[in-house]
Amino acid sequence: MLEQELEALAAKKKEYQDQADSLKALGENRRSTTDAESKIMRGRTGSYWGYNVQSAVDAEYHLITVVQVTNQQNDKGLLTSMLEASQAITGQKAEEGLADAG
Repeated sequence: MLEQELEALAAKKKEYQDQADSLKALGENRRSTTDAESKIMRGRTGSYWGYNVQSAVDAEYHLITVVQVTNQQNDKGLLTSMLEASQAITGQKAEEGLADAG
């Protein structure tokens, strides 16, 4: 019985060491065990694993023209790419682009 417990602990230790080696190889210090592509995001109530969703909407008809999901915490630099993607899909250049301060 003691030998089985020691073997189980050794297997767990190897699993944890493999995970630590994987993180080191990726240059990260932590990663979600359920969704490796998600990143830590800071919100009003603390930090959480998640994504940043961007969308572009036609102002006249209120239709969503583009949706992009990124793991970048900050929205800076995303507005231009959203406007370009919307133009590529609709074939029309946006007359105006609006964004929130978030």
